[in-house]
Amino acid sequence: MKLRVLFLKKIHILYLILTILILSFSTILLLRKDAESVLVRVGEKTLIKTDLTGDGKEDILYINTENDKYYLQVNSNNKSFYLNPDRKINSMGYHYPFYPMKVNLLDINRDKVPEIFLQSSEKGSSIQHIFTWDGSEFKDIFCSNNNIMGVVDSKNNRTPKFISGTLVASNNMKLSNYMLLNRNIEKVQNIDDIKGKAEVIAIIQYITSLPGGEAYKPTDVFYPGFSGKNLSLIGIMAAEKRFYKFTDAFFTDSKFNKDGEPIEYKWILNFKSTLPGSGTDSINKSVIVKLKRTSEEEQPFKISSISENTN
Repeated sequence: MKLRVLFLKKIHILYLILTILILSFSTILLLRKDAESVLVRVGEKTLIKTDLTGDGKEDILYINTENDKYYLQVNSNNKSFYLNPDRKINSMGYHYPFYPMKVNLLDINRDKVPEIFLQSSEKGSSIQHIFTWDGSEFKDIFCSNNNIMGVVDSKNNRTPKFISGTLVASNNMKLSNYMLLNRNIEKVQNIDDIKGKAEVIAIIQYITSLPGGEAYKPTDVFYPGFSGKNLSLIGIMAAEKRFYKFTDAFFTDSKFNKDGEPIEYKWILNFKSTLPGSGTDSINKSVIVKLKRTSEEEQPFKISSISENTN
């Protein structure tokens, strides 16, 4: 009997060790994540581990809040660099349950060092910042109160462009295009409009019409083979009987053909979700919408999937 009890204890110890190893490994994966859209959740201190200075060593982007105000710093080679916002918008935003900060890391000048894209809000106004490493500090090279950000030509053989704009009256997007050249932001004229924009607007209108919304369900925006099953997330959102208000979005081209032409776009749409009659029970709902290239000239991109963003 004593031998049996000893054996069970060893098994329990083994299970405990395995559990600790699994949890530790999971935490390392989280901290090492190269961010292509990370939501800074309510009450959490967020660490993102990647090379942010181009020296081949991992740095730590540390995001925290104090009195609901966001503060960010990069720890690199035993030094700390604070991300200070430009005086034009002298804030990194405030911490709201329905409008968490979003972080994206993308290299938009092909120097193998990612720029830090930030989206947040303060007192009902959206905030955007882009920080880049200049060799001695992180500089805020772009800021605005727009609510849409994106990057095109992100991973092909062309010079990346980033886009900033806003959703106007829920039925149009006003977007401007920029390049990062010699560490300066240059506005770009006469480039093609963002493909699939009308389809994304249709989905935003559909979601913001919930929990009713059937009259706003789009018909000609879906890729061939897209079925009712692919709309199950929106069905779940409707069943929750909540209202949805668009807050902001980030997008990028995510797949390319052999000629470097985009064949897929990925949009992350964020909404303020509120129960009817409740002014305080508001949370963030984040939805991933992917658009796939078609053979049609009038609608070259259509929606191929809709899923919840859990990052």
